[in-house]
Amino acid sequence: MAVVGQGSPMLLRNHALSFPLLFILVLFFSAPGFSVEPVGMPSSEKPGETAPAQVTEAEINADIEVILGKLKSFQEAENEKTAVSMGLSLAQLKERTEKAQETLSFYNRQLLALKKAEVLSGEKNVLEQEVSTGKAFEIPQLPPYSLKIYDDAVASLGESLSRKETAQMSIALSEKILKNARQRLKEAEFQLRELKTESAAAKENGVAVAARQGKLALGQVEVALARAGLRYGELAYKNGLTKLEIAEIKILVAQERVSHIRTNLHFDAEDLEKQLLQIEEKKAELQKTSDELLKKLQKTEIALLRSQKKYEKISDENEKVQAKAELEALEAWRQAGQRGLEQNEGLQQLLNDQKEVWQQRYELLRGGAKGSDLKMWQKGAVSRVERLQQALALEQSQQGSLHIRISLVEKQLAQEDMSWEVKGNVRDQLEALKKLSESSMAYLTTLNVSSQMSSRFVDEVSEVLAENIFEEKLAALGANIKAGWKFELMVVDDQSVTVGKIGIALFLLIFGIVLAGYFARAVQHHVLPRTRLSESSSAITEKLLYYLILCIVVLVSMKVVNIPLTAFAFLGGALAIGVGFGGQKIISNFISGFILMAEQPVKVGDLIQMADIVGKIEDIGARSTRVRTFANIHVLVPNSYFLENNIINWTHSDKIIRGDVTVGVVYGSPIQEVRKLLLLAVRTHEETLESPNPYVFFNDFGDNSLVFTIYFWITVQLINDKKRIESDLRFIIDDMFHEAGLVIAFPQRDVHLDIASPVQVEMLRASAQQTSLEVEQDKGVSGSV
Repeated sequence: MAVVGQGSPMLLRNHALSFPLLFILVLFFSAPGFSVEPVGMPSSEKPGETAPAQVTEAEINADIEVILGKLKSFQEAENEKTAVSMGLSLAQLKERTEKAQETLSFYNRQLLALKKAEVLSGEKNVLEQEVSTGKAFEIPQLPPYSLKIYDDAVASLGESLSRKETAQMSIALSEKILKNARQRLKEAEFQLRELKTESAAAKENGVAVAARQGKLALGQVEVALARAGLRYGELAYKNGLTKLEIAEIKILVAQERVSHIRTNLHFDAEDLEKQLLQIEEKKAELQKTSDELLKKLQKTEIALLRSQKKYEKISDENEKVQAKAELEALEAWRQAGQRGLEQNEGLQQLLNDQKEVWQQRYELLRGGAKGSDLKMWQKGAVSRVERLQQALALEQSQQGSLHIRISLVEKQLAQEDMSWEVKGNVRDQLEALKKLSESSMAYLTTLNVSSQMSSRFVDEVSEVLAENIFEEKLAALGANIKAGWKFELMVVDDQSVTVGKIGIALFLLIFGIVLAGYFARAVQHHVLPRTRLSESSSAITEKLLYYLILCIVVLVSMKVVNIPLTAFAFLGGALAIGVGFGGQKIISNFISGFILMAEQPVKVGDLIQMADIVGKIEDIGARSTRVRTFANIHVLVPNSYFLENNIINWTHSDKIIRGDVTVGVVYGSPIQEVRKLLLLAVRTHEETLESPNPYVFFNDFGDNSLVFTIYFWITVQLINDKKRIESDLRFIIDDMFHEAGLVIAFPQRDVHLDIASPVQVEMLRASAQQTSLEVEQDKGVSGSV
């Protein structure tokens, strides 16, 4: 029997390797550069990385002859006697026969795969030749091309893309099958080697040898099956690659054709009328069909009603079975009629959709559609595609249920104990179901065509919108500005107050203010000096004239834009209520809030100091400002307070502030070393700034110490950043001074004893730890006795 592996096919005549051949294989496998992967370990080899085995039809036919002979001998050996002699069970012998039949099936599939490979190779060669000569890109019709030709070319492109996707899925599946087949072959060969080793070791025991030989035969059949499956998988994988190459060539050809047709596309009013006329003819045919279906449905319902009454009066069981079959047949025809009418109505709606798409495509090609129309068309087409996809899914589901019903009726018709009257009614029911299936398939086809047409139209509109993206953005910007200009802010006395009206009013108001000031100054300089009014009266007159003109300008501007005075009536009421309830402070704080937000002497995030309160501004409201202190306490400060009092703003212009740490060292300390260590401590901290440079002041010769202050600059983000950094620096300074042997001073006092008689001094023995502690306590304290 011929067995194909990953190399050249080897013919194993006796199902076992002879010793010389085993010796040669051992030498080959132990050659440098050759490695065998242990069974069960993941293989790094991917399908397609190694060339599939080259096998011919003659070799496969030879293998088939061998396996046929063995299959015959296996079938003859299926008896208890042979099973006992081989040390196997009868079930194991039958399993051996089944595996041989499966192996034969793989050989037959290999022949089919070889023939398919020849066909695919021929098709690929023809395509490549036509592409090289340019014949593949030729279009039978001459330009200009109609939309029908363009749609056919796009449909051909879609079909090629679908075939490519199918080929890719087939290749992915073949890769998985190949991986499993290689693993199966590895395991089968490993098991066969183990069985051969055990068989050689068990020669002394006759029963054991027979059992091992039987298992060895099963192992050989398993290896042959695994090799046959692997070879078929390799052939199928190679055919998949060829299919993918063919699909890619066809896609290239289809894309070139679509591009050429689109460049020479022409669609005039005559073509449009032709398409619309065809649609109207189809609608007329559908209407005629609907009328016929309606008449048949009425007759069917009458017959169904008559049959139901007849069925209720029958008492004989046989007649009742026959009447029930007649009822089911009539019910099937009634359902077919009703469903047919519904589908005809749906088809008419689909034809209306197609008519609309044709008209919109004509306008699109003419270039007469505006951007707003294109967007509206695109939105409608997308909605239509979604609706058609849902209808497709529903119709496919119903079609599946209908096929199940047809299958059940066909099984019922195959029963032999059925009378010819009942069988006739069942056939009638089956005919009705098949008729319904045919009409459903036609409806499905039209649904699919309409969906593809709408999807194609969406792509066409999207391409046109993409080409005119700049114009579309400008148009969208203009539309947004226009919509914003007409945006309605409020309605007063049935009159709308829009953003545009407010804008015009502001423009007139600003222009009027400038004009009022100019006119008032002109009156003051040229008119009032000629009168006998005093200087103060002239000033008052100039002010009154200015405010009078200003009021007139405000009223005129409001009248021009048609803003009623009642729109501002609430201000008078608010002022009156505010004055009545002491709202003077509230209005003061309210206005102060706007001043704070405009001038920004303080702003959100600033660190401020008010008297003895230091905190961070979190919010500036209409009446008060919220400040969070170091203790995480919120203080609500009236807005007017910031304008009427002195406020220290640490972060008004920036967040850089100066910090300082003061330290005293004992007299006699090296002051230059102290200065050096203080600067080093500041530069060590990562949050201090290098610029401005830190500096050290020798502040004073204190009572108990030499006093130094180090000044440095930091960037604060939180309230306690300054205190935290100063605390960190004190830790660092203490560590550095301790390492350098510098002593941070503490208060010292000289004690003088003024006594008349000597003081008795007694020396006591103490532990070393106690003595060291007393010495530390007495440091810096001097006294004279």
